[in-house]
Amino acid sequence: MKIKADFVTNSSSTSHVVYIPKNFNISPQDVRNYLETQYDDLDEDFEDTALFKQNAIIDSILTRFNDVKNGGSVYEADGFDPEDHAVYSFVSYICNKNGFKLISEDIGGGGGMSVIMGISLDKINEIESRFTK
Repeated sequence: MKIKADFVTNSSSTSHVVYIPKNFNISPQDVRNYLETQYDDLDEDFEDTALFKQNAIIDSILTRFNDVKNGGSVYEADGFDPEDHAVYSFVSYICNKNGFKLISEDIGGGGGMSVIMGISLDKINEIESRFTK
């Protein structure tokens, strides 16, 4: 097992544990700006799912980003899914840019899935309280 300092990996599977502060917010325009820098033709890249044309991809990214902020997780598997890729890439970008990553671990032979797992401040405080009494 290797412990990494960033989101770059050659391993078949990687897990990242992140903490996103509750008062850190992103807007639909933040997501749109990111997507426009990552995809040459947004409508073409997302036409199979028709997500982008309905702004559903932006809503999905915002919802799943907030899930991670509240202790949930997002993943990207070897089988390419445009929505999962967009969500995972955006959350990775935001966490890396803002120093929200607590730890990353490469796990060999994990089936090619990368996961970003959020941890909430409530959970951190709960764990801490068990050892400060």
